[in-house]
Amino acid sequence: MTKTLTRVSEKDGRPGDSGPILRMLFNNERIVADTSWSIASGTTELGREPDGTQHITLLGDPHLSRQHAILERRGKTLRIRDADSRNGTYVNGSRVTESVLNDGDIIRLSDTVLMIRFQSSDDRDAEVPGLLGNSPAIGELRHFVDLTAPTEATTVLIGETGTGKGVMARAIHRASSRSGGPFVSVNCAAIPETLAESALFGHRAGAFTGAARDAKGYFRAADGGTLFMDEIGDLPGSVQPKLLHAIEERAVVPVGSTVPVECDIRIVAATTVDLSAAVQAGTFRPDLYARIADMVTSLPPLRSRAEDVLPLLGQFLDDGSPPLHPNLAEALVLYSWPFNIRELKTVATELGVRGMGHRRLELKLIQHRLVDMSLSGSVDKPETAEEAESSGPRRTPPPSRGELVALLEAHNGVVSDLARSAGRSRKQVYRWLSQYDLDPMDYRSE
Repeated sequence: MTKTLTRVSEKDGRPGDSGPILRMLFNNERIVADTSWSIASGTTELGREPDGTQHITLLGDPHLSRQHAILERRGKTLRIRDADSRNGTYVNGSRVTESVLNDGDIIRLSDTVLMIRFQSSDDRDAEVPGLLGNSPAIGELRHFVDLTAPTEATTVLIGETGTGKGVMARAIHRASSRSGGPFVSVNCAAIPETLAESALFGHRAGAFTGAARDAKGYFRAADGGTLFMDEIGDLPGSVQPKLLHAIEERAVVPVGSTVPVECDIRIVAATTVDLSAAVQAGTFRPDLYARIADMVTSLPPLRSRAEDVLPLLGQFLDDGSPPLHPNLAEALVLYSWPFNIRELKTVATELGVRGMGHRRLELKLIQHRLVDMSLSGSVDKPETAEEAESSGPRRTPPPSRGELVALLEAHNGVVSDLARSAGRSRKQVYRWLSQYDLDPMDYRSE
């Protein structure tokens, strides 16, 4: 008797065990965001009409072989093996006969793109409008909003440029008791130091040259609501003690006045820099950091939530846009997105313009954009349109197996540390590990 493995719908939440999950990301011109399967121990066949004892039927892709690939789970190790398919099995852009799979690996079977996630039973999530995505990382962010928003805790959001700190701040505001009040945003890096105090706290008419009338300032403009202080790490040092006083006293003194004005606000701050390091460097006051950091969270870069790339792209593309070519879909989820969601929006705009009149949105339309900026010196540009269509950016050869083993030993099997020291993305390091059939867990000390 055959056994079809359980499909896990996003509506049902994440599975309770910590085993691997196979997610479908793309299927024959269709972006997929709500289909995944738990992978049981033993052998599982994948294909258009698999007939193994355990199997997953991948519908919608006529180019799949009846039995295309085989997953083999033994304990914590998961492997994939090509089953002599017509069009091959690819892991992270490379054709494989057999390969060990790691968390976040991208699998392509004909015109179907899938992803492996090793999810934990303690993965958390919540319903938070505006924070889109199915990745564990975005689920943790929604949980953070659900936990934090009902409180008055001053919150610091840390993340690379373009990761959506402003979107996160608005989500906190909308989920709070202050949602009926104003949401006011200020970019601290854009305020001239000489005008910072006036911009934040307001001024009285005649307080300085050009002050023809009273001005509220950002604090009083946000009264009864939320003040989002973006790039707070770039706030001039001369203003930091006055900001600390305003937060502690819940009042501001406008420039040109001696009378405090009460302000009922909640502050959500954001920064691309490590504020604790800035404190150590003497560029950010330790007492101000201690006061604003009631709750701190990091926003994940887009490269760590590849399963969210295509659904987000679908949100950014105009209604009626042509469907994606499978080569483009695969390239997008493999790309490292150094400028994160902001860059994805730009790519969507260019696809919309260049793709007008096309039956499908093809890789060659934006091939020039999909170059990892940190690896720009080691990327070969395709020489022809046909080459561009059939392949993504090509990297320099990986280190030798011995060199990679030495790096694993030096970094205790921690892939993120290895990637940082090598100046490469985690996904690139996982490609190397897959090529040499190395498991980083084998190099973890007890």
